[in-house]
Amino acid sequence: MPLAAKHFDIIIGVDVHIVQPPGTVPPAPVPHPFVGIVFDPFDYIPLLGSTVTVNGLPRAQAGSAGLPIPSHIPIGGVFVRPPGNV
Repeated sequence: MPLAAKHFDIIIGVDVHIVQPPGTVPPAPVPHPFVGIVFDPFDYIPLLGSTVTVNGLPRAQAGSAGLPIPSHIPIGGVFVRPPGNV
C-alpha cells in the first residue's frame, strides 16, 4: 500500500445505483463495480493547482476527482437516474 496517493493511481470500489429492471418490477438498488483513476484537471491550472508532487505527479487528497474507466454500464436494467460521471 503506497503512503501517498497521486494522479493516475487506480481506484477500485462499489457504487450503488437505482436500476429499473424489465417488466413491472419496481426500481431497486443494485451494486455496480467501479474501476477508475485519480484525476483532477484543476490541479494542472497554473497558480490554482497543486504544488506538491509525488513521484513527479500532482498529489491526491480527500475529495480528489476520480475518472471512471470504462463508464458505468447498467446491470439488470436501465438507470433510473443516469450517473453524472459517465
